[in-house]
Amino acid sequence: MQESLERNGIWWLPDKPERKVSGIFFYSPSEGIRVKLQDFLPDTYRFLGNCSIDLLLGTFTTTGEPVTLQDCFLTRLGRDSADPYGLAVLCARIAFIGVHFSKPSEICFRQISAQCPHLIEWLGFQAFRRIPEEEGLCIAYSPRSDLHIKIDEIEISISACVTEHWKFFRKIELTQESWLSVTYVKECDFKEIHNILWTFQKLLSLFLLTPLYPTALYGRVTDDKNSHPREIQVLYPLSSPLLPEKQKIIHEIHMLIPYRAIQQDIEAIFRKWWRVSQELSGVCGPYFGYMYNPHQYLEYQFLSLAIALEQYHRLRFNNCVLPKEDHKRKIEEILEAAPEEHRKWLQEKLIWSNEPSFKERVEEIIQTLRGSPELKTHCEKIVSDPEKFAKVVRETRNYFVHRTEPPKESRRKRICRGRKLYILCQKLKTIVEICLLREIGILDSVIADCLAKHISLTPTLQEQLP
Repeated sequence: MQESLERNGIWWLPDKPERKVSGIFFYSPSEGIRVKLQDFLPDTYRFLGNCSIDLLLGTFTTTGEPVTLQDCFLTRLGRDSADPYGLAVLCARIAFIGVHFSKPSEICFRQISAQCPHLIEWLGFQAFRRIPEEEGLCIAYSPRSDLHIKIDEIEISISACVTEHWKFFRKIELTQESWLSVTYVKECDFKEIHNILWTFQKLLSLFLLTPLYPTALYGRVTDDKNSHPREIQVLYPLSSPLLPEKQKIIHEIHMLIPYRAIQQDIEAIFRKWWRVSQELSGVCGPYFGYMYNPHQYLEYQFLSLAIALEQYHRLRFNNCVLPKEDHKRKIEEILEAAPEEHRKWLQEKLIWSNEPSFKERVEEIIQTLRGSPELKTHCEKIVSDPEKFAKVVRETRNYFVHRTEPPKESRRKRICRGRKLYILCQKLKTIVEICLLREIGILDSVIADCLAKHISLTPTLQEQLP
């Protein structure tokens, strides 16, 4: 999915199979899916404007593979003398290579698998061994057992295999590949099963402290004729910020939580993540948005983390300063003492008066983490003074949201910019990560061991802010 593809093919609409058109299929991760046609499709003009084509079917002429393109729309219509295949150009949201679907409701899969190189390092699968021999060199590959996790009607598996590439007379390449797969009890809509895969892809990204990118994606469908599952290659565009320049090897020392640290509890952790990722979607969304978009402006990275932290407090802590009945009586007393003409205005202003302030929310989360005996020392290194730190986060958040500086000099000094803002982001990021790890049942002692290593490798975490 991170390699470009170009194929000649024949294309037609599902309801007009008799009218076939020649064209060239193009795919690149950054530019997406395009088809340049040599002639018009039937009723081409009705697809102009906002009208899209649900499905476009095709066959690659060189390989004979069937292709289904979903959600296509015209981007160009008209003759170009320099390009005989440019009479009509369509873009598609997604391509399924290896199958023809006659209608969108048929696009269902029972299993979907993503090739994710970094899982090899996370699992610690060292399967190659060099065996000395008198007559020459022998490299042995010993496959490891796959990891299988059952969650209700879903099975998650992480597996490894080896591929070989022979370049005669020069070299032989052996590459160990790792796959993350999701299998459902029955065939379900592609979007649904892909969202399940994405849910656990995010969990593994959290453990790796690195965005996990699939280099290939395959689904399985059952053939009605012989009931044998067929592998279908799935292609869709990736926005350029999501494309890693190179799949660098990640050493265990740079991971947040390596597999060996949670191996005994791995099934329970995955089960809890399935529940927590839905309950804390308001936390996971901003956090993984931050992780998967490292090139966004620093202030937006900060705001994403601030939102994640506030949402976490709303969902997991007491959201009322006073008991509801006490607060109700207090509001009634205040309104009764106010002049009649100001009561409606005052009542509107006091709607959210029983909620903790943003500063109080940040401070309470940090105090809670410091309350753990195992985490106390490490959290103190990150945040030495919770109240002071919460004020810094509040003033910085207010500045970037409202773009107005507070009148007092003491408060203006707390606003972080430049390198200080980067340090603040690193601290908030680590706090959110600790909260998520605790949510999925990872012991504080395990988090503390991994955190000690992480802090030693990230000096900015120990730098204190004004």
